[in-house]
Amino acid sequence: MKTLTLNVKQKEFEEIVAGKKRIVTRDIKPSNSSKYIGFEDLISHTKYTEWDSIPDGTRDIYVQPIKYDSIILKPSTFEGENRPSYHVEVKEAEVLFLMDENEAQIFKMEKGQEYPAMCIDYFLGSSIQK
Repeated sequence: MKTLTLNVKQKEFEEIVAGKKRIVTRDIKPSNSSKYIGFEDLISHTKYTEWDSIPDGTRDIYVQPIKYDSIILKPSTFEGENRPSYHVEVKEAEVLFLMDENEAQIFKMEKGQEYPAMCIDYFLGSSIQK
């Protein structure tokens, strides 16, 4: 079973454990992309795991979420000895490209590298008991 561990805010952690929130969202940027997504050149069918390994000028790149079976969530600001965690199945993951009000793709910069603004939504299923 492939599992992703994420820190979430205390309020978000409580809402997920209570079943009030069923989607966890993460922003994707070059520095964390290998944790969330993979790339495939649709012309050559070459697969890339790192953003900066895609050759300049490459077009027609397919972005797909890395498949995780489950997520372990932990509150990021918990104070105390026994930090709680919540293990939950992932039903589906979806990558979203962010657009402005004119439906133009938004671009951001990280360490001098321009990249399309994206996020990933994890749709959560049932709690997994250990």
